Amino acid sequence: LATYLQDQHGFTVRVLDEDVMAGARRRLDFHGRRLLLSETIAPASRGFHIAVVLASLEQAELLDRLCDQIALPSSEGRRLLRIGLANYFAGAVQMPYAAFLKAAESSRYHLGVLQRRFEVSYEQVCHRLTTLQRPGARGLPFFMIRVDAAGNVSKRFGGGIMPFARAGGGCPKWNLYDALRMPERILTQSFELPDGTRMLSLARGQSTQGPTGQPPTLHAIALGCDWDNAGKVAHADGMSDTIPAAIGLACRLCDREDCAQRAFPPLNRKLTMDPHQLRASPYAFGES
Repeated sequence: LATYLQDQHGFTVRVLDEDVMAGARRRLDFHGRRLLLSETIAPASRGFHIAVVLASLEQAELLDRLCDQIALPSSEGRRLLRIGLANYFAGAVQMPYAAFLKAAESSRYHLGVLQRRFEVSYEQVCHRLTTLQRPGARGLPFFMIRVDAAGNVSKRFGGGIMPFARAGGGCPKWNLYDALRMPERILTQSFELPDGTRMLSLARGQSTQGPTGQPPTLHAIALGCDWDNAGKVAHADGMSDTIPAAIGLACRLCDREDCAQRAFPPLNRKLTMDPHQLRASPYAFGES
């Protein structure tokens, strides 16, 4: 990608120390014909940043046309959409659809194999797997979610598979939150939602080094699919007899009665508090 950028557009890629970059992670220097990348960017992500720049240089008209098709209420929203499309382009350049789908199926969706084969990060592999739904060439339908140590959701994809909560904290019994305590290790879990839907969840915490003097940024990423597809995923081997964990989307949307980790009562149920009895949950409730 660096060679292509230089041959086709005359930009040389330089990796500079963070003091020279003055806090920037990527900067395109048109005057000096250089793409400057911060040394804080992991080697596995440098190709992604080069491809993002190529999207702006070679696909500007297409990006503008796609943005024009959606009537966004603000110029800021349009810029965010354009950045998102450029990022999608970069992921597709690094992990071409047909080749990536073939590798995913032949490896039984082994995340480590895909990382090594395409020289990308764990997060990039997870994100790409959520996009393999081209008619006539579909991969497994995956969802992905990314949270920080405070439970804030910064990415969610595949909402048609996993009905994410739009507000409030998530369920602490989901291995997504266990992964924050064990970075760089894939945790597997079978869980069941209150409606009986059973899912496979592969969660991993990741630590990203920030500027010198600041603590690393910690996120947890969960990739998952319907349990019916778990047999096609290498990471689920040996889990056929696993008893699924009973989780909910969020306390406000979950009506499991005897949950010791419940923080709030459900919105659709009436509280029936008994001063003479205390169960595992701090809230007792009846029908809606």
